[in-house]
Amino acid sequence: MTMKKRFSVLVAVLVLMSALVASADSPALEPGRVINQGEFAVLFARAIAMKEPAEGFTADSAVAWLNGLQSPVTPADGWKTSSPLTERVMVDLVKHVGIIISPSNPDALVTVAKANLVFRRYDRQFKHYILYNLNVDNSTNATVLDEGDVTGVTPVSGFRP
Repeated sequence: MTMKKRFSVLVAVLVLMSALVASADSPALEPGRVINQGEFAVLFARAIAMKEPAEGFTADSAVAWLNGLQSPVTPADGWKTSSPLTERVMVDLVKHVGIIISPSNPDALVTVAKANLVFRRYDRQFKHYILYNLNVDNSTNATVLDEGDVTGVTPVSGFRP
C-alpha cells in the first residue's frame, strides 16, 4: 500500500471515529428535531459539570444536579423534562451562567441544532461557571472575614488610603 493510500485510509477512519463520538455524546444526529427540557438539562449539566457521574446524566439526574447547586439552575416555572424547550426557557436557563441573549421569538421551539449551537458558542462561559462561582464541594468562592480580622488581607498594589 502506498503512502498516499495509507494516509487516505487514516483520514477516513478518523472522520468515522469523530462522527461516532459526536453521535454518542449528544442528540446531534437529529438537528431539526425539537429538544425537550430534560435533554437540554443533560447538555447543560455536561457543559458545566467538573466531572460527569460514572453512569452519566439522565434527564432526572441532571435536573437534580442543577437544582442542587449552591445557586440552583432552574427555569422560572420549574423543570418540565418532557416538555419541548422554548427560547424563553432556554434564555432563562443560560442567564444563570452569565449568558445574556435575546430570543427572536420567546415561544419558538428550540431544535437540537440550536441548543448545540448555544453550548458550542458559549462553551467558555459554561466551563468557567463552576470554576469561578463554586468550589468542588458546591460552596461559594466568597470569603467572609470576621469583623476586625484583616490578617492576610493585603491592599491592592499602589493603594494608599
